[in-house]
Amino acid sequence: MAHTRKKHVPYQFPCGHPHCKRYFKTLGGRTRHRNSLHPILNLDSQASTQNIQAKAPQSDPNEDSEARNDDPESTNMYDDCNHEPDVDAEFVDAGKKLYRNYHHFLNARPCDANGNFLPPGSPPSPALSNKSPDNWTPYRNRLEFETAEYIFTRNQMSATQINQLLDLWATSLLRHGDQPPFADYRDLYKTIDSTPLGDVPWENFSIQYTGERPEDDVPPWMDERYE
Repeated sequence: MAHTRKKHVPYQFPCGHPHCKRYFKTLGGRTRHRNSLHPILNLDSQASTQNIQAKAPQSDPNEDSEARNDDPESTNMYDDCNHEPDVDAEFVDAGKKLYRNYHHFLNARPCDANGNFLPPGSPPSPALSNKSPDNWTPYRNRLEFETAEYIFTRNQMSATQINQLLDLWATSLLRHGDQPPFADYRDLYKTIDSTPLGDVPWENFSIQYTGERPEDDVPPWMDERYE
């Protein structure tokens, strides 16, 4: 199932602190940064806290503990202790001595591409239909596919390095009003995960050592063939 692709977000919001030069992609990220590293202390915070505590209703120590739990909207930390088990049991032998537990939902039952369960013993789905040469689904074009292949298969760079590469790529495209192939490493990973299985036939080959050999006591691996 195709997922919604998002656009790359550049670093566009400065911190605003006179001694901080950091930029952020979102206002929320800048706010968390300010609250963490540049908090604005309120001299009246202690007095305000005391006033709030003074106005807060005090519970009666003589009140029955069960009476406080009569509200149907209240939650109890022990309410979930007596629920029904999240598994289904099914006997797997004629004598009904061996059984197997199945989760209500996570039971690994085969299903089609739309999530509909298949009858028991159903054959595998047919191979994917032939696609046009310019169909790179779920990638939008060949550039996205080759970028994902290079980053994930050949280079195997970390998530932080992927984001740094995409940020540099985005900077070079700002003057053209264009976007890099992926918004960030999460967008790349989601696209890779949504790639459907292809119908490329399996191929294998064998190799054998063909270099120099000693005259005596030839190691066995020099005569073996490896697939």
